[in-house]
Amino acid sequence: MATGNAATTAAAASVLRAGGGAVDAAVAAGFASTVAEPGLTSLAGGGFATIELPDGTAEVLDFFAAVPGIALVHPRTEPATITVVYPSAQQDFRVGPASAAVPGMLGGLLELHRRHGSLPLADVVAPSVELARAGAVVDEAQAYVLTLIEAIVRHTESAASVYAPEGRLLRAGEVLRDDELAEFLARIADGEVTSANSPAFADPLLGMAAQGCSITAADLSDYQPIWRAPLVTRVRDWTAITNPSPAYGGQIVVRALERMLAMRAFQREKHVEQRVNDAVLAQVGLSQDTVEEMYRIMAIANYEDRFVIPSTHREYAENAFDVRGGCGFSFGNGCSEGVTETSLFGSEKKR
Repeated sequence: MATGNAATTAAAASVLRAGGGAVDAAVAAGFASTVAEPGLTSLAGGGFATIELPDGTAEVLDFFAAVPGIALVHPRTEPATITVVYPSAQQDFRVGPASAAVPGMLGGLLELHRRHGSLPLADVVAPSVELARAGAVVDEAQAYVLTLIEAIVRHTESAASVYAPEGRLLRAGEVLRDDELAEFLARIADGEVTSANSPAFADPLLGMAAQGCSITAADLSDYQPIWRAPLVTRVRDWTAITNPSPAYGGQIVVRALERMLAMRAFQREKHVEQRVNDAVLAQVGLSQDTVEEMYRIMAIANYEDRFVIPSTHREYAENAFDVRGGCGFSFGNGCSEGVTETSLFGSEKKR
């Protein structure tokens, strides 16, 4: 079970312990993530789910957000723009009511449970209700995300009251409380909210029309998650099952896997068999220069080239420095005990 937050994982694990299946756990994690990971997920967002069934077949549920207000004829309000600055890039985000799309997350989680869930929905949602009522501890990852998007989460008074309740952004270790979200999740568990068209969800969205929100009642009633056949691709000895069109993320993942495997095959032949095989690169549209740059960025660094030295486990009782680079992606000298003739980034090796 892999999630972005310990509380999200705990919600999923509790559902598994209660006798739920993989989809029950995934749905529980989805609801809990809106409480514990609000900088990255929301019931007003969207997503995709890829499921492998017991018979080996697979299917994808597309519950991505949709363009609102297709039938509107009045001029649209321009959303506000906030630029988020990352360590090595920046990105403009459209925020506020005028930026809202037709939400798919709520409908997607409910559809996943309807089709493949085994436990009652109330039992699946219960961990997220409990978490929301108790409050979620902000971990280091969420604190960092919230710092990046601080201008967004403080764009309105209602949002600022949740993420900066004392006039400053919540910090790691502090508790994030959202009583309205807790109450809404309880309504899902009680069966009051059954879709994005339910009044408890729809009315606040429709009420933002005067502030420029283009979502209409027809948008919410017409929205339906879509089950699709997945994109199934053979990548060397593996089968990749990913998201199909009209989304393009699955195709990007497959292309990246193909290129990474081509890099691996090329470098192995070059350093182990002393042979340059350009054909394996040509199959995926790579040049030797590109592969060398990929290798420089992605390969395991020599000990002295690493920015962060990983800690060792107490029970191993070994000096991590003495066993550095023991069997990593080396420069052709196999399990080298970390001794190489070349520094990965071209610097002079330190002895």
